[in-house]
Amino acid sequence: MSQVWERLFVFATRFFAWAIAAVPVAAVLVLVAALIVAQRASAGDVARMLLSQLAVTVFVALLATAVGATVGMGCAIFSHELARGRLARIIRLHAKFLAAVPAVAIGWFGVAVLLPAGALDSTAWVLGAVAAAVAIAVLPDGYILTVRAVRAVPAELLEAAAALGASSSQATTQVILPGSLRRFAGIYAAVFSRALPEATAASILFLTGARAGFAPAHFSLGATLLAGATAGRPVDVSLPMAALLLLVLTLAVRAIAARRIGELEWV
Repeated sequence: MSQVWERLFVFATRFFAWAIAAVPVAAVLVLVAALIVAQRASAGDVARMLLSQLAVTVFVALLATAVGATVGMGCAIFSHELARGRLARIIRLHAKFLAAVPAVAIGWFGVAVLLPAGALDSTAWVLGAVAAAVAIAVLPDGYILTVRAVRAVPAELLEAAAALGASSSQATTQVILPGSLRRFAGIYAAVFSRALPEATAASILFLTGARAGFAPAHFSLGATLLAGATAGRPVDVSLPMAALLLLVLTLAVRAIAARRIGELEWV
């Protein structure tokens, strides 16, 4: 490679790195600017709306994480450590297929299957359907991160267990699981940070329920932002505040997850 191309390559990589590093700062500046120019509303009304939507967001994300992360982790451990042959390949293939399903398809699946017409005005049913759809959306994250965590267990430990006559189930329960507990906690936090901002699938279900009288105060923050962006109405102060709140919460949880998971090789 000539010196000109080498310099161009180094310049491009440096530019892309700085561009990525500037994105969070730019996002915060845009949200602050939106807060300044947004139409003003009653502070009490905005606070009540945001608190309600924050509670819904956290509730839906916790429920989706408990289901999606647990199922994804169990699927990963079974297909990579316990199952063999065709069964393992089928499970891995289906998990990878689920990762390729777009969120909008999951949302319409939720409308068609998880949300019957007679339950559109039920807050509990709508929130349950949204949590189920978000769980499907985040399940692949739990699967992929668990595979990476399991692969990070030192091979020497597995070889020692095999030398002592341990079966695959014994090696999994006595070597892999104890050696990955810290990372498993981080995986739950990472999936939670992924479930918090999920908006596409959730907004489809929330907007379907809204047609039957479901209260917008019970929307999640992400669904509120997406619905507000597609409605074509002027930006009020609640939208940039919701975006800023969601950004800070997601980044905080993501930072906790990164500390617990540590460095993992891609598989």
